[in-house]
Parts: sequence; C-alpha cells; structure tokens
Amino acid sequence: MTTTFSLLPYAIDLEFVRGDEVPFTVVFNGTDLTNYGLTSSVYIVDTGTYSRTRGTVSELVVPTVTKSVSVAAGTVTTTTSTVSVRLTEQQTSLIPETGNPRWYLRWIDPSGVTRTILSGNVSASNP
Repeated sequence: MTTTFSLLPYAIDLEFVRGDEVPFTVVFNGTDLTNYGLTSSVYIVDTGTYSRTRGTVSELVVPTVTKSVSVAAGTVTTTTSTVSVRLTEQQTSLIPETGNPRWYLRWIDPSGVTRTILSGNVSASNP
C-alpha cells in the first residue's frame, strides 16, 4: 500500500498579451494574512522543465503584491484576506514567448515558514 503526502501549490496558469497590464486578485476566505509576507516572481528555469528537473532560475520580473484583510463579525466571525498581484505593461513586455516561463505566489507565515501557494505556466503572446 502506497501512501502519498502532497503539499503542492494550486496550479493557475497565466495567459495574456505581451505589453498589457495584468492585475488579478486572489481571495482567501477564512484566512487572516495580517502578519504574513508575500512574494511573487515570473521566472525561467534553463532546463525548460521545472516540475521534476532542477536548473538555473532566471528571474524575469517581480510583480507588485499587496494584501488587505477584513473581519466580518456576526453569528460567525469571518476573516477574508485579499491578495492583489499586478504585472505592469513594461514587465509583461519582458516575458518571452519561448523558454517555458513560470510564476509563483508565496507566503511567509509569522514564524518564518515559506509556502508556495500558487504557481503555474506563463504564456505571453503578441497582440
């Protein structure tokens, strides 16, 4: 009997037109990210296959990441954290059509533990 423990990020691929601004938000219901750090990057791994093969990582651009946390009091207190990620027009124009670019969103919890929560492929096409 095989048992597998998997702690992989949720896969979200990004597709957009090179040179366009790309803003998006991710909502975490029931999660308070008040004291968490957040990082994101678009990068290329020289092997072309990140999932199973290690290689040299070339960072292409660093998106702007901001967050807001709201608490709704009622019968049940609900905390919602919204994370906004933004790639500028200049940043998306630097992402090549080839080379298998990838991206990630990571959080660093208050105790310093880093977890990649979202990642995926990046496809930037010409207009």
